[in-house]
Amino acid sequence: MKFGVMIKEVLPHLTKTPNTILYPFQRVPVPEAFRGKPVLDTEKCRGCAKCACEIICPAEACKKISIGDCIDRLAFWYDRCIYCGECAERCPFDAVTMTHEFELAAYDTESLYAHPEQPQSEEALAIIEKARERKKLQAQKAAEAKKAAEEKKDAEEKKDAPPAEDKE
Repeated sequence: MKFGVMIKEVLPHLTKTPNTILYPFQRVPVPEAFRGKPVLDTEKCRGCAKCACEIICPAEACKKISIGDCIDRLAFWYDRCIYCGECAERCPFDAVTMTHEFELAAYDTESLYAHPEQPQSEEALAIIEKARERKKLQAQKAAEAKKAAEEKKDAEEKKDAPPAEDKE
């Protein structure tokens, strides 16, 4: 290539602004439909775990964790998450939302784990109390059914057992 032809190509490009930006100092706004870090709203979450099933989450990044005796909440592992948005789409209560946060670099993996929180609103606490009562009632019914089944089994064994003979 001749020097004159090369100068004609290079000179216009020297005066243009670069096509890239200085990323940490200049930010490009993310699109509206951008799927970043998933976040759980504990006030809306009912602990149904329809969004946490290992079948739904391809990366197994969200799992159901029990906080108390009957409170189930989601925990997210952001180092596993592929940000597909399935958890947000499947949540029937819109408790999981995808944020625009994508800068999740960390020095330790513990900071990439979203611990479940206890809900604070009166409505959520009332729902939790109802769930506790329902769980106690289910446990009582299960205990009664087990006791009835054992009594029925004992009665059948006594009925089927041959009479005891006295040996003298």
